[in-house]
Amino acid sequence: MYEVGLDWSQVSENERQYLLHEETPWPVCEGSKDFKKFMTAHYERMLGLGIQLMSHIAEGLGKPKDFFD
Repeated sequence: MYEVGLDWSQVSENERQYLLHEETPWPVCEGSKDFKKFMTAHYERMLGLGIQLMSHIAEGLGKPKDFFD
């Protein structure tokens, strides 16, 4: 299993104080650039899916689509 989070450059200084965010320790070896590219793209797709899902849940609860934003 490999956990990837939001790219560290996109985490605000304020949010960096919380343990929820930490820099992803990318491996440094042959093929690691392709691995990082794949995992970053996967993370972005799943984040988008999660945001979309939460907007549908909000609507189902009678709230505005951006309620959980």
